[in-house]
Amino acid sequence: MALTTHSRVKEFLGIKADDASKDAMLAEFVERVSAAISARCKRVFEFESGITEYYDGDGVMSQVMARRYPIVSVTSLSDDPDRAYGSATLIAATDYTVDKGWGVVQLDGFRFRKGLQNIKVVYDGGYKVIPQDLERAAILLIAADFLESQGELHVSIELEVSNRIKALRDEGNAVVDLYVRPVL
Repeated sequence: MALTTHSRVKEFLGIKADDASKDAMLAEFVERVSAAISARCKRVFEFESGITEYYDGDGVMSQVMARRYPIVSVTSLSDDPDRAYGSATLIAATDYTVDKGWGVVQLDGFRFRKGLQNIKVVYDGGYKVIPQDLERAAILLIAADFLESQGELHVSIELEVSNRIKALRDEGNAVVDLYVRPVL
């Protein structure tokens, strides 16, 4: 999923909307930087309904963290070492809480059993609209790549542009760091 559009990047860079000479390059940067941010954050940002994820239980843990958060709603939660996931293995919604923002499903007063792929979570999650700060971070990183790609610069402005590129990257990366998926 693209975190922004090439037209938003053009606007940021001051490129006229009717100037299509850089559109293909900017579209490629949008896709590449969006994918890099997603990989760095170890998560998918785009909203999806009916996501099914499986986790290994260790007999000690009482929570799992969804890969596509924020969670909008949890449809079902099961714990089944036999991996049949029948109705008898469903955990009642009253027996767990959900931190929607961080995507953490926490059992109340008990632990998941030990097993491989024994925990099954079905939920709706991700962003329906990309947060403004994350989109801006993507735009800053794309702008830095674009400016760097413009090749040879006149010596008198090379240091200034180089410092601007570093500032764009630093500001963008600082925001992206806020979206990195924590480890439980």
